[in-house]
Amino acid sequence: MDFRDLGPLQVENEGIPVRLTGRRLLSVLAVLVARQGDVVTVDGLIDAVWDGAPPDRAEAALDSLLWRLRKALEPARAPRDPDGLLRTEAAGYRLEAGRGEIDSAAFAREAAAATDALRAGDHTRALDISTRALGRWRGRPYDGISDAGWIAAARERLEAVRIDLAEIRIGALLVAGRPEEAVADLVPLIDEYPFREHLRAQHMLGLYRSGRQAEALAAYAGARQVLDAELGVEPGPELVAMHAAVLGQDPALDLPRKAAPAGPVDAGALSGTGLPARRVVPIGRAAESDAVTAAVRPGRLLTLVGPMGVGKTTLAIACAAGLVDDERYPDGVHLADLSAVADPAAVAGELAAALGLTLDPGSPARSLAASLAGRRALLVVDNCEQLLPGIADLVAGILSTAVDLAVLATSREELGVPGETVVRIQPFPVPGGAGADSPGVALFLDRSGLSDDAADAGDIAEVVRICAALDGLPLGIELAARRARFLSLAEVAAGVEAEPGALTRDPRSPRPDRTLHDGIEVSHRTCRPDEQVLHRRLSALSAPFTLGLARAVAGNPPLAADLVPDLAAALAGRSLLAVEPSGRPGAPTRFRQLLPIRAHAADALRAAGEMSEIVGRRDAHVVALVADGPRRGRPGQRTWYEALDADRASVGAAIESLLTAPDGDPVALLLSRLAGYVHDRNHAVEARRWLVAADRHPGLSEFGAATAAAALGCSYAIARDNDRAADCFARAEPVLLAAADGVADDGRAVDAAGALLDMACAAWLGDDWARAVGLATVAADRCRAVGADHEAMIADAVLIAGGVFADPAAGVAAAEALLARPGADRNGLATLFACGTAAIGSAMTGDPEAAVRWTGEALRCSLAIGAENIGGLLEQRGGHLVRAGRPVEALRCFGAAAAHDRRVGLTWPQHPTTPPLLSAARAGVGDQEADQAWSAGERVIAAGRGLRLTDWI
Repeated sequence: MDFRDLGPLQVENEGIPVRLTGRRLLSVLAVLVARQGDVVTVDGLIDAVWDGAPPDRAEAALDSLLWRLRKALEPARAPRDPDGLLRTEAAGYRLEAGRGEIDSAAFAREAAAATDALRAGDHTRALDISTRALGRWRGRPYDGISDAGWIAAARERLEAVRIDLAEIRIGALLVAGRPEEAVADLVPLIDEYPFREHLRAQHMLGLYRSGRQAEALAAYAGARQVLDAELGVEPGPELVAMHAAVLGQDPALDLPRKAAPAGPVDAGALSGTGLPARRVVPIGRAAESDAVTAAVRPGRLLTLVGPMGVGKTTLAIACAAGLVDDERYPDGVHLADLSAVADPAAVAGELAAALGLTLDPGSPARSLAASLAGRRALLVVDNCEQLLPGIADLVAGILSTAVDLAVLATSREELGVPGETVVRIQPFPVPGGAGADSPGVALFLDRSGLSDDAADAGDIAEVVRICAALDGLPLGIELAARRARFLSLAEVAAGVEAEPGALTRDPRSPRPDRTLHDGIEVSHRTCRPDEQVLHRRLSALSAPFTLGLARAVAGNPPLAADLVPDLAAALAGRSLLAVEPSGRPGAPTRFRQLLPIRAHAADALRAAGEMSEIVGRRDAHVVALVADGPRRGRPGQRTWYEALDADRASVGAAIESLLTAPDGDPVALLLSRLAGYVHDRNHAVEARRWLVAADRHPGLSEFGAATAAAALGCSYAIARDNDRAADCFARAEPVLLAAADGVADDGRAVDAAGALLDMACAAWLGDDWARAVGLATVAADRCRAVGADHEAMIADAVLIAGGVFADPAAGVAAAEALLARPGADRNGLATLFACGTAAIGSAMTGDPEAAVRWTGEALRCSLAIGAENIGGLLEQRGGHLVRAGRPVEALRCFGAAAAHDRRVGLTWPQHPTTPPLLSAARAGVGDQEADQAWSAGERVIAAGRGLRLTDWI
C-alpha cells in the first residue's frame, strides 16, 4: 500500500488507486501519514479533523471515521483479525508505514541520497535520484485537506526539500549537457522563488550554455531590477561573478566534457560467510545495489520483490556480501535458500541450518526466535513466495525477539510483515537502437563468453532480439546465453521468440522449476480462480495496456468490470503483472505482462478455449475507441491521441487481427479514421503496411475499397509519392463522390465527405497543390451538403492555401478572415492551415518577421491539437528566420527539424530551398556559435515532451 501525499492525498494498492471519500476521512489519514509511523493521540486526530472546534461527540465520530478508514485500506480484513495497516496503541493510533511507502518519506530519503551523490561528484547519480524524487511531487502537499495547524509546518518542510532537490537536478542537467531542460525547469521556479539567487545564477548559466549569451545578460539585469525594487539590495557575489563570467565568455562556463563511465564495483569477498563461494556480479544493478545495501538495517525486514528470474537472488547475495565486514553484524551473514522447501513446517529448520542452530523439535519456531535473541547477524531468506503466509508469521516472530537481527528476503510478492520495507526489482529495459550499452546486452555477452571486441554489429542486433523476446528478464537472458555456446545467435533468437518459456536451467540446479514456464506456474498456482481468469485473458493485450482495456477483455460474467482493478493489483502483487508509471500527470497507469509470463497466460487462454472470444472483445474495444474519438482538429483530439498512445500496442494488434477477418470494410474504415493520428503522431511507417494490406483485402465492398484506397493514397501523398497517390485517389474519388451525394443509400455520406477532405489535406501536405485545390473544392461542397460544417471550414482553409501563390496578400487576408469566423477557435486543423497560409503569404510579400510570427502560431496550434509531426514546419520557420536576419535562431530551428526528421525516419531537408538558406545562416555566425545553436535545437527534440518546444524554437 503506497501513500501519495506530495499533492492531493491518494492511496494506491499495487499502483491502482484506493477509493477514499469524505474530507474528514482524508484529514484523519493525512495526519497519520504525516507522522509516518508515530503514534497520534485521539486528541491530536480530533484537532486535525475539526481544527480546534470538535462536535459534542467527537470521539464517537472519530471512531466511525477510523472504522471507515480501516475498511478502505484493508477491505479483506475480518472484524476480529489483528490490526494491520492502522494499528491501535495505548496512546492512540498509528499507521504501519513500513508496510508500504509514503511519498514524503521516500522524498526525504532520496533528497539525502542526491545530496550525497552531488558531494561525491557523481552528477549522473544525482540527476537520476533527484529526477525520480521530483517525479513524486504532484502539487501542494496534502492539497484539499483542511488547513489545520499541523499542516502548514509539514508543507513548509516539504517545500524546502523540493527546492533543494530542484537545484540539485538543475545543476546535474547543466553538467550533463542538457541546458535547455535546465532553463525550462528554472522558469517556473524563479516565478515561485524570485529572490533565490542561486536559481537565477543557474538560469544565466543555462542560457549561456544554450547559446543565448544576450538573454543570459538580460536575465541578470532582470534579477538586479527585482532585487532592487522588492528588497532594496544589489545582487550577491554568486550572481555578480556569473555576470562577469558571461560578459567575458569565460571558458569555465562551457559545457563540461562527459566523464567516462565508472567500472563495476567489487562486491567484496564471499568465502566463509555462509553465502555461495562463487560470486556472481549483478550486471546493470548498481543503483538497486546501492539502494538495497543502504536500506538493510538491524531489526527490520527488507524484501526484494519482483517476477521470477528478475535477479532478486543475485542482487540479495551481492548486497549481503558487501555487508560481511559491517560492524553491525558481528555474528555473520547467512543464507537460507527455500526454493526446494514445499512444507511451511520445515522453514524454521531450514533457517536454523543456515544459522548453525539446533532447535527444539516440539516448538521449532519459538525455539528459533529464542535462539536468535541478542544475535547480531544478517539473514538472507531466498525464494519465500511459495511459503506465504507461514514464512511471514515466522519472520515476524523472530524479529519481535531478535531486535538486532536484519533480514533480507526475496519473494515474488511482499511478505506482509509489520515494518517490512519493500524494494521492487524490475527487468532490464529492452534495448533500443544498437543496444550495445544496455545492461541486458552486457549480461548476455558476459554469460555467453562473447566479448565486446568479438561481437560485431550483426551479433549485437541478434542479442537485442533475444533481450526483447525475453522482455529484459535477466534469468531468461542468462539461460539464452547458455544456448549461444552451442547455437548461432540467430538460432537462439528464433527459439526464444517462438517459445520464451521453454528456456531450461542448468541440469545440475537443485530447483524444481526447470523452465521459465515452470517458474511462472509456481506463482500462477497461488492465484485465486478469478485472478487466474484475468491472468490468461490479459494475454490478448499487447504491452503496455491501460486498465480500461483490461476491463474490456475481462468480460462480465464471470469477471465484473469493477473487480478488475483489485484483481490487477493482486496479480501485480504476485509479480505476474508489471505496473508502469504513467510518466506525466493525469496519464493513465499502464500494465504489462512480461513476454515469458504472457506466453504462459496465452497457453492457459488457449487451453480454456477462450482465445477467439477474448481477442474479439479486444478488437471491439479498439474499434469503439477509434470510432468515438474527435477527429480533424476538434476539441479533445489531443486527449484522444494520448488515449490511443496509451494502448497503441493493442490498437496495432487489433488492426492485425481485423486484417485477417473475412469482411474487410471494418478495418478499412478503422484505418481511415486513424489517418490523422498516424500522421500527427509519427506512426506513418508502421501504418503504411496496414494500409497496403487493407487496400488488397479480398473482402471489401465497393465503398470499403474506396475508403481503403483513399487512406493509402493519403499516406503516399504525405510522403510526396504523388504518382501512387494519384492512382489511389483516382480509384477512390468517384465512389466517395457518389456516396457523399447520397446516391449510395447506406448512411455513409459523412464518412465519404470526410475522406474526400482527408485526400485534399494530404495532397496539400505533399506539395501537390493543384490536386489539393480540386479535391478541396468538391470536399467543401459535399461537406456542407451533409451538414459537416467543421470539415467544410477545413476545406475552405485548404482552398485559401491554394490561392496564396497567385495573390499572396489576398491569401494572408483570407486566412485572417477565416481565423475570425465563429467557431474557428474550436477548429484546430482549419486554424493550422490558415496560419501556415499566412506564413507563406507573408514571406512572399517580403515580411519575414510576420512569417516567423505565423509559423509560431502554427507550431502552437499543432502541439495544442496533439500533432507532433512538425519537422516540415520547423524547417519552414528556420528559413523565415534566415530571411529575417536571425541566423542563430534559424540554426537552432534547423537543428531541431533535422533531429525530428531523423527520429521519425524522414530524409532531411524536406524542401530544396533549405540548403542555401542553411549555408547563409552558417555564414552569418562563427563556426562555434553555429554548432552550438544547431546542437541546442537537437537537444530540444531529444528532451521530448519534457520541454515546451515553443519556448525554445
